[in-house]
Amino acid sequence: MSNYKIKVDKELINKLKKYHIVMTELEDIYYRSLGKLEELMEKDTKIEGIYFFRCDGEYVGIGNYDTTMPLIHTEQLEKE
Repeated sequence: MSNYKIKVDKELINKLKKYHIVMTELEDIYYRSLGKLEELMEKDTKIEGIYFFRCDGEYVGIGNYDTTMPLIHTEQLEKE
């Protein structure tokens, strides 16, 4: 016997589908926008393959794909 109190049935799945679709569309917009921002950052800095570095689902700094520069941590970027 299950400990779950909410039954996942066809009706619930159908209600949730529209939210899942919107979430994936928003996620797509976000990642396309982030990619454009990284392209601008690459043009401005002239550092090939520069990108926002993620670890455990969070952005923790800026690096580049061929690791020709050290990772710049978020703490360094947020200092006044």
